[in-house]
Amino acid sequence: MSTVEIVLNEGPVSVPSLAGSGVERTLPLWGGISASEFFPQTEGSAFYVLSLRKAVIDPDEVLTVEDELVSALRLLVAAWPFSGGSFVVLDSRDVI
Repeated sequence: MSTVEIVLNEGPVSVPSLAGSGVERTLPLWGGISASEFFPQTEGSAFYVLSLRKAVIDPDEVLTVEDELVSALRLLVAAWPFSGGSFVVLDSRDVI
């Protein structure tokens, strides 16, 4: 079994509501997708990293799962202003 992962690396940003605390957690989403977020403990600005991943069994599933992850990321980005008070722009993509 392998994993397909997409990563959003946003920043540098400042998150005053964290009051210098960091964030590092993984949460289950839907359809077997999990999301991990990371922001280092800092009083200043840093990169916020959001990773979405899903397991695949067959290599033929990779493109379908990638599309699922991109759709999930677009949904999260659409909700971002309501939950975090800021906007996230999806404008570039690196494929590894």
